[in-house]
Amino acid sequence: MLNQRLAFIWILTTAVIFSSFYIFSIEAINCFQCNSLTEPECETLKANDTHSYLYRPCEQQAYTVKEVFCRKIVQVIADRDNLVRVVRRCSWERHSRLPCYHVSNADHVEVVCQCFTDGCNSATNQGESLIIASSFVIFAIYFI
Repeated sequence: MLNQRLAFIWILTTAVIFSSFYIFSIEAINCFQCNSLTEPECETLKANDTHSYLYRPCEQQAYTVKEVFCRKIVQVIADRDNLVRVVRRCSWERHSRLPCYHVSNADHVEVVCQCFTDGCNSATNQGESLIIASSFVIFAIYFI
């Protein structure tokens, strides 16, 4: 009886230890992380350019338990002769419904896209291009 009880405790302990490795292991997503202000190549990254120094794993932020994902921001800054700035980074605050959305105000228009696979914040896709183009039109109508 004692041997059965020890065997049961050993099996239970082993199961708890292995399952804790599974529960607490978070696999990091790899995203392109750059700003075209300081790294001009940030504007033209290709999806398969995984050997770039700009492609690296996201770090889970200590202050959040939310899942980390990739984000790409394209900004057009009006008062700087419509300068285009591209920012690619890791993020953890998702937009509730849309994979891409735009924000516009008096001095700039930006399109923000979020994605959830390795390297997905690279080259522009068709949906993103359509949002950027429509944002420029809206910006031109209201602010120029």
